[in-house]
Amino acid sequence: MAIHIFRNKNLVKIRFSYIFILYLLIAVIASIQCFHGFIRPPGLGGRVYSNYNNYILFKNSFFHLIQGKDLYKLYLNEEWDLYKYSPTFSLFFGLFAYLPDFIGLLFWNLLNAIPLLIGFSLIRGISDRDKIFALLFCFIELMGNLQNSQSNGLTAALLILTFTSLENGKYILAAFFVVFSVYLKIYGGIGLVLFLFYPSKLRLLLYTLCWFILLGLLPLLVIDLNQLLYLYKSWGLLLKTDQVNSTGISVMGLLQTVFKLNISKNFMELSGIIVFLLPLFQIRKYKYYDFRLLVLASMLIWVVIFNYKAESPTYIIAICGIAIWFFSQTKTSINLIILILAFIFTTLSSGDLFPHYLRDGFIKNYYIKALFSILIFGLISYDLFKRKMTTEVAYLPKNLKEVNI
Repeated sequence: MAIHIFRNKNLVKIRFSYIFILYLLIAVIASIQCFHGFIRPPGLGGRVYSNYNNYILFKNSFFHLIQGKDLYKLYLNEEWDLYKYSPTFSLFFGLFAYLPDFIGLLFWNLLNAIPLLIGFSLIRGISDRDKIFALLFCFIELMGNLQNSQSNGLTAALLILTFTSLENGKYILAAFFVVFSVYLKIYGGIGLVLFLFYPSKLRLLLYTLCWFILLGLLPLLVIDLNQLLYLYKSWGLLLKTDQVNSTGISVMGLLQTVFKLNISKNFMELSGIIVFLLPLFQIRKYKYYDFRLLVLASMLIWVVIFNYKAESPTYIIAICGIAIWFFSQTKTSINLIILILAFIFTTLSSGDLFPHYLRDGFIKNYYIKALFSILIFGLISYDLFKRKMTTEVAYLPKNLKEVNI
């Protein structure tokens, strides 16, 4: 009876409104928690910083930009971490910078929550009922991202919106989403792989190039060309240095802590790229919507498990990929067990539901949070080769019925 009621279309719409309210509420609650908390980062002599340091970092980067400062220096009197985003993102944050901190923080958290909900709502091939369950599955992980005032919810949303825009033939919008994701976090560029599946690739590339140039040069509104070139050079040097010093909650981190293997990062990243790209050599499968959707799920997980800077809040991106993987296909008992274990050891393991000694002594020390994302990435890669795809060009607009390779 409960299932029958839940399938009623009007009630499904009501439940979508409940999910929208829920996502609004977690943005508000997370903002209040951040605003009234503080932290003492280790190694800084007990100095106290606000608990919404990431938001402060983003906000201050805008003022550093317009003041002609190097964005990529450490300003310990203002924030305790380095800014690692683009000059374009600094300019974008001018939308929030002049607002009172709590209001700006709230709007920023809303920008990481609502587009993600919109992105899921636009995915075709997943029932409205399953979309609700998928959004609930992502809920706790998103809360962790918002509590840290990070940008991962927005990053996941941009990649999903790139996919849905491409599926609907909205190429200008798709190009904007993927380019903005790059200027937000450099690994957002993986979204460009999605272009392989659609016709008029030259048009897509031209739109993308235009957006890259336009958004890349946008800081010229407040600084001169020499300063902008200097900032891009400084950003590149920082990213290069950062890559050397980190492993993250990733495949690399898991191999080092559990198996004591110190494998070259370059080798691991290259291996990850190869595993991700190998299924894409099956060009005959591009016409199948379920193949394209699985690639999106694989992509969302890949950008986390092969990310040398992956932190616990980063996993909202991978969790979105896991949700798409599970809810876009026929549900099996094995997949359900894997999903539940992923929820326990990826999402719940970072919270207070796990005993302190288990969470800090095992889960964190051995990067167990990455384990089931890695397993599901492997399952998706296998499915992309072995599963029989059935949904042939079912969701493309009429003008995109034929895929020109």
